[in-house]
Amino acid sequence: MRKFVCAFLAMLCSDIACSAQAEKIFTADDFAQNREPRCSGRPTGLETMTMRVSINPELPAYQFKLTTQPLATGPGEIHAVGKIEISIPPSDAIVQTIEANSIWDWGLCQFFTAADVNFDGYLDISFVRDGGAKWASREYYIFDPLSGRYVGNALTQDLAKVKENGISFDSQTHEIRAAFMGPWPCAGGLNIYRIQEGRLNEVQKEKVEPSGGQCIRETRRWVNGRWSVTVLKQPRLQSAQ
Repeated sequence: MRKFVCAFLAMLCSDIACSAQAEKIFTADDFAQNREPRCSGRPTGLETMTMRVSINPELPAYQFKLTTQPLATGPGEIHAVGKIEISIPPSDAIVQTIEANSIWDWGLCQFFTAADVNFDGYLDISFVRDGGAKWASREYYIFDPLSGRYVGNALTQDLAKVKENGISFDSQTHEIRAAFMGPWPCAGGLNIYRIQEGRLNEVQKEKVEPSGGQCIRETRRWVNGRWSVTVLKQPRLQSAQ
């Protein structure tokens, strides 16, 4: 009897938490601080997660329903993993559906995020499409305020080619910063991009490699129409004890 009561209370608390999450409107800050909901990764391979997101203060909150239903495929292949259904409450009518493909079954619901990637004041969305042990690349969709829909364009194609181990979009400097892991035992680096005429333009690129008992970091920065190169020798990382 006690086990049944505990299980019931746990289920009740879970329902309350889900209800509260459904009522919450997530903002850019929530996504930047990793406070957005995540799927549980149930072994059945089928899961639905719904969230409301503030795209822009002047617009009503959009509702995103993420459905994970991966198709069987060979290891390491990009495949259909689910879909994103977008609506604008209080209407339940779906205004757009985006089919999601990823190398991982949970590339959509575990790695879905929103950020203003083109610095126009509207939140754009993305999820992981490809990746490995040290990097990932994402599928991006930019919000079009004229149509109220998410679209792909030349910029999203450029962003999809960026391999990173953490990416951020600085609304103050309008820089896109993509971190990467260095070859062991060297620390990682940072590549930086800016948007020019709707395309991604690299303004800093780094290369890190071990050399003898040190690590050599080469940083190229685009300054006044040319590349400025800095080479630093840095100590190797120490193994964790």
